[in-house]
Amino acid sequence: LPVMEGGARNVEGQAWFAEVGFDWSAHRLRHMPAPHIPVLKDDADLTNFGASWLDRPEDLPYDDNHGNAWNSWDWERVFLSEDESPGHVGSS
Repeated sequence: LPVMEGGARNVEGQAWFAEVGFDWSAHRLRHMPAPHIPVLKDDADLTNFGASWLDRPEDLPYDDNHGNAWNSWDWERVFLSEDESPGHVGSS
């Protein structure tokens, strides 16, 4: 709706917002109270989050050598200065 002609006004004009008395002015000014404030035991309380192991993403197998161009990358040349590179003889 917001990407159509009329923009965000298309959302504001939806009947549901009028039915519930949505306060667009308070919304714009960020003065709306939160619809729900959870009760917490302390700062580390996660009881309001019901995550389950079943909700986790699928495990993907790791393949370290599948023709990746990074395998032949010269990491020392890119990330080490001349003084840190192996075999460098310092001028003392």
